[in-house]
Amino acid sequence: MWLSTQARVAIGYALNMTIKTFFSVAVVAMLVSGCDIDDGTGTESDTAESSDSETDTSGEQDACAIVPGKTYGSVTQRECGLGPNGPEPCTWTVEFVDDENFSYMYSDRHDIGTYTCDGLNIIAQGGNDGVLDIDTGELTWNGSVYTEI
Repeated sequence: MWLSTQARVAIGYALNMTIKTFFSVAVVAMLVSGCDIDDGTGTESDTAESSDSETDTSGEQDACAIVPGKTYGSVTQRECGLGPNGPEPCTWTVEFVDDENFSYMYSDRHDIGTYTCDGLNIIAQGGNDGVLDIDTGELTWNGSVYTEI
């Protein structure tokens, strides 16, 4: 039986998202359980952050030295899709998987991609962006406030 191009694209997209979701869940599970992640260099990477690494050589604080390995949750419950009684609330999350990859789970969607920093500003794929507040530890992501969870 031959599948239309549209059906093949839809199946490919679904498989791709399933693999990406599995990877994100596996990384989160490892980080939450306190496991070190093998970076393939023959030594285990340390997930703990050093306070010395939070500033670049110019003395300016850099979000990319602070956020890797951290997950932030929305301060307020947000809409996460429809349940049997209408919209269901949940906490939206932004996870900085490592020093270049992020995962953003919001509503009934999941964005993953890469990010870069300019000081305390975070610029991510898909039009996502944020600002890290060093004093409060809060992340303002796409205009909403998140705290580390």
